[in-house]
Amino acid sequence: MPLSNMRKTVRPALAAALLGLIAFLPATPAAAAGTQIIYMNASGSDSAAGDSPATAVKTLERVEQIVAAGPADQDVEVRIHSGTYTAAQTIWQT
Repeated sequence: MPLSNMRKTVRPALAAALLGLIAFLPATPAAAAGTQIIYMNASGSDSAAGDSPATAVKTLERVEQIVAAGPADQDVEVRIHSGTYTAAQTIWQT
């Protein structure tokens, strides 16, 4: 089989294989076990818990409050939804 014909055969097969693998990837990345996840959204509410996309918080100030109230020995992941955020400067307490 000529090389040009072989390429025409391999490319569609490779594309199909990659698409098949992508189907098994999760829609959102999973957090490591023991990681506190806080969701933030420009249309969220700072009276919300921030523990799911539906209860996202609005500001980094609220994220800091949640982190401070959480377990000190746990990693934290803040998932920030795309959007426009405006706020005063945030100074993190350590």
